[in-house]
Amino acid sequence: MRFPPIKLPLAYALLSAPYLWLGIWLLRHDGLACTAGYFIADGLIVASLWFAVARPRPFLWLNLPMFVLGMAFAIFTLIQDTLPSYPIAFVLLTSSLEEAIGFFSVWENQRLLLGLLGIVTIYVYLAFCAPARPRKRHVDPRWRWAAIGVFAAATGVAAGDPGRFIEGVADSPLIGTIAFVAGPLSAARQTIEGAYRTKVPYAAARVRDAEVHIVVIGESSRRASWGIYGYSRPTTPYLESIRSETVFFDAATADGNATAFAVPILMTGIGPEELHIRYIQGNLVDLAKEAGYFTSWLVNNDASVSYLMGMKADKAVYPHSTTTSIARTSPPDGLLLPEFARQLARTDERKFIGLHLFGSHFSYANRYPPSFARWGARGTSIATGYSGQALIDGYDNSILYTDWFLQQVIEAARRLEVPATVTYVADHGEELPSLDGRSGHGFTTYTAKSFDIPAFIWMNAAYRNAHPDKVEGLIANEHKLVRSHDFFYTLADIMGIRWPGYFAERSFASRSFAVDARSRYLAGGVLVARTD
Repeated sequence: MRFPPIKLPLAYALLSAPYLWLGIWLLRHDGLACTAGYFIADGLIVASLWFAVARPRPFLWLNLPMFVLGMAFAIFTLIQDTLPSYPIAFVLLTSSLEEAIGFFSVWENQRLLLGLLGIVTIYVYLAFCAPARPRKRHVDPRWRWAAIGVFAAATGVAAGDPGRFIEGVADSPLIGTIAFVAGPLSAARQTIEGAYRTKVPYAAARVRDAEVHIVVIGESSRRASWGIYGYSRPTTPYLESIRSETVFFDAATADGNATAFAVPILMTGIGPEELHIRYIQGNLVDLAKEAGYFTSWLVNNDASVSYLMGMKADKAVYPHSTTTSIARTSPPDGLLLPEFARQLARTDERKFIGLHLFGSHFSYANRYPPSFARWGARGTSIATGYSGQALIDGYDNSILYTDWFLQQVIEAARRLEVPATVTYVADHGEELPSLDGRSGHGFTTYTAKSFDIPAFIWMNAAYRNAHPDKVEGLIANEHKLVRSHDFFYTLADIMGIRWPGYFAERSFASRSFAVDARSRYLAGGVLVARTD
């Protein structure tokens, strides 16, 4: 096959593109020495492949896996504005295949895949057309001396800062991927599996009164899409009907925009600036057990997040792990209701029941039964994707279903004669492309819709009569900024639990509550400041 002269330079230019993109990013973020180390490492890898075959077509074919890896590495870095690291490893390991498929079912995200596929297709075409043997032609010695000079200059720059040079070498797509898999990814897996988990008792005082407390953790729920908070669509009709007996917090904020960080913060009370996931030594379930509560933990989300926190409830149920396969979607959250009813009916005087929902995680149209498709159609297939109004319709329907789920929980708790509360808090928010410019969550920048969350506490009449001081405290703080790490202390407070590490100023059920407006937030695992 004849190969026009222009095609070979195009092939080499395309091969160089991901390396140049990453190099420019490194130069802006990590300086000249790091960038020099990066280009030296990549240059040696590519040169080694060339000298191994010394023919254009085999060289381009051998580079194909590295080219695909380099493109993926570059796209991830440019979009997330960070290199793959330890926090990202937790996000990857606590995300299911269905969540990944759901993310790419949105047209705005499908464009990334289509773009990558298009570039790779062009590369494959150029590699297929490349000559099997190099053309014999004279190479100007000045080019050789220029290459030697550039390499020598890069080496000199790198030698001035050996530490940054080594970092740059590790940022090469090939070396960086190997290092990521062997380092952060391996360490994160061991952490999730509990290899480093060491529990330390809270020394909590035993609670004597008979009470029931229920905590519902939502998923990917943006406050702006809840009717109870002023959204134009009536997505929360049941919650509207119980407004007078519920405290809705209109400034609740997640401390992290990914489940792998947001839920551990919520369940441990560790602030985002102090969170070291591998060193979590206890959680709210452990605290409740010490205080004499029978604890239940019901999960319709990825179980790895619970493993990450070392969750050891008296009764743990993970139907999501046993009723679904890699090829099927997760069932709606109503799957948890039969087990919830059984746990609520237990004869134990003191009960703590936690439910971790799949809520409004994409694909949104998979989060509710067809009967809840009030707006738009049931959803569009993953093969064709969906966007615009259809995406909003699916998301709003998922909120409507969550409202129904909460109705089942609260009305069941209402029938109890002992003091009881139901707390709902979303792990983080969500962005919708037609409203916010992009879809999903977990990005490394702060955006209000990824962090602003719905949260409320419902209390039955028996609890209100038994603890008027807690009711007054909650009402006094309902318009203040409350953050994920405040919920641990607040829930402990309304459950009557005290231990040496309790701080009244961290509970927004207390008149002593102090707003934390100084701590930063975890955006994609990166600490960032609030910008709104």
